[in-house]
Amino acid sequence: MNLKIAAVAAALLATVGTAPSAYAGYIDFTDDLWRTQQSGDSASSRTRTIGGIGNVTLQAFTSASTPGTLTFQGGVPGTPATPCGILACDNDGVGINDDEISFGTGNKQDVERLVVTFETAIDLAHFHFLDLFGAGATSDDPESERVQWQINGNGPGGVFDGTAMDEVGYAVTGELGYKDVFQIEFFADTARRSSPANTDFALAAIQTTVPSPATLLLFAGGLIALGAGTRLRAHAEI
Repeated sequence: MNLKIAAVAAALLATVGTAPSAYAGYIDFTDDLWRTQQSGDSASSRTRTIGGIGNVTLQAFTSASTPGTLTFQGGVPGTPATPCGILACDNDGVGINDDEISFGTGNKQDVERLVVTFETAIDLAHFHFLDLFGAGATSDDPESERVQWQINGNGPGGVFDGTAMDEVGYAVTGELGYKDVFQIEFFADTARRSSPANTDFALAAIQTTVPSPATLLLFAGGLIALGAGTRLRAHAEI
């Protein structure tokens, strides 16, 4: 491949990298794939193979190095707000020690913390939560519940406040846009962005992205054209 062809190929790759993404799939923690005990599982950790993504591992902690117990309790009530057209709803998502990940005082290492690790880095579109309620949804929720997260250990983080006023507490973040993610930590602490003391939540799903099919076809077509052009030129020079 000469320098000109290499430059064109690089441009095609750049096009794929900057093109709009399409939703690729869900890592659905409400699916009984996660709740059903399998060989290699422990109380605090389990790994599942997700099609198109690879191995995904969950780990529960109650402090920096103290393991917690992963839970996948109950089911999701059938209400108009229930996301069961999207998610399996066999259980109500991931909790720690009880059906939810709960508030604690201090840094993320001092509180209940769910660590999600990916065998292969992924791009993120949305997080889906259950039991994340708005202010006044119940007598236990004087303030909106807040979930926090941090990417890749010490990378960017975010916060998301619940607004649901029903019994389900289903909520979906806006477009996240995180790239090359190999780890996410979910928690509700007081150190970085203080979470209300009533906060608890369950992680229902992680939604991933890939370049749109049209962009991939464009890239493939470009490579085919480059190959054809190279062969024709080589033939002409014989």
